[in-house]
Amino acid sequence: MKLTKWISFLFIGGIMASCYPEKDRTVADLDLVGTRFADGIDFASYSTYTLYDSVIIVYDSADDKPDYPIEEAALILRTMRTNLDNYGWIEAGPNDTPDVYIEASTWNSKIVGAVYYPGYGYPGYGYPGYGWGYPGYGTSYYSYTTGTVMMHIMDVKNYPFDHSPPIVMWTGGLNGILSGSATSSRLESSINQAFLQSEYLNKN
Repeated sequence: MKLTKWISFLFIGGIMASCYPEKDRTVADLDLVGTRFADGIDFASYSTYTLYDSVIIVYDSADDKPDYPIEEAALILRTMRTNLDNYGWIEAGPNDTPDVYIEASTWNSKIVGAVYYPGYGYPGYGYPGYGWGYPGYGTSYYSYTTGTVMMHIMDVKNYPFDHSPPIVMWTGGLNGILSGSATSSRLESSINQAFLQSEYLNKN
């Protein structure tokens, strides 16, 4: 398992969100990227793929279904396809059976909270008007959203078609703070990083 700028491979929105330092919650360096592959897989024996044409949205059934992130989903699929093609994979035709099936899923977690900034003082050292000074700033409220993207490559070539779950050959996970105008470029960069650190997928 490969780790890059992160703590663990468990991309659970609430757990990961709790790891972000309060003062740095919009810093791109806190984006997390991780990959994992199944033992005993000979990736060289697979060459064709089918990429599911939509990103699966995961959400709590108790909540309202979120709007489909059209632009972000298009970016995720486009970047995945570009990396696969650059690595020498061949996209299967509509009537062909691929060696692997690939899908992506995503979900968001909104983080809200408050920080209290008390006042503080210091001795005046004999200067009038410079006694105990600086009032508190009171309570500051914040809200930000963390987003998680999971990518899975599943074995179709050796699938027994007996209704058993397919073997997940490779998983890539991204988790980051969704904020600012650079969100799209950070998302693209993180997907690229997931493939970059998975050199065994490269057929060139």
